[in-house]
Amino acid sequence: WRRQAGASASKRLGERRAVKVISLKGEGSAQTSLLKVARQEAHVWRAVGKNPHVVQLYEAMMDKSLYYMVMEKCDVSLMDQLQAAPRLGMQGVSRIVHEMLLGVAHVHSKRIVHRDIKP
Repeated sequence: WRRQAGASASKRLGERRAVKVISLKGEGSAQTSLLKVARQEAHVWRAVGKNPHVVQLYEAMMDKSLYYMVMEKCDVSLMDQLQAAPRLGMQGVSRIVHEMLLGVAHVHSKRIVHRDIKP
């Protein structure tokens, strides 16, 4: 399935949002399977709940051929933070990794395993 992580943002309530767009284009059972996977992702994300170390899902919706997940927009990516590592020093990098692990621990506390952790 095709995913497009969006640079899209909405100004709802004055807050910026990111939008993940998943194409549901397919025939018959293939389209049904894509929709099932997208809905399952949204269901699991909602089960994670709100946590300061996890990107929050605000809502999920669909139209004919696209599934949208509206989420919290982060100010910077983990990759941007890690590329700044020489300026941050060991303490700064340790803080970033510690906060990331707090998010993973929260997800695990919900009995969910994240299979796509990446910078």
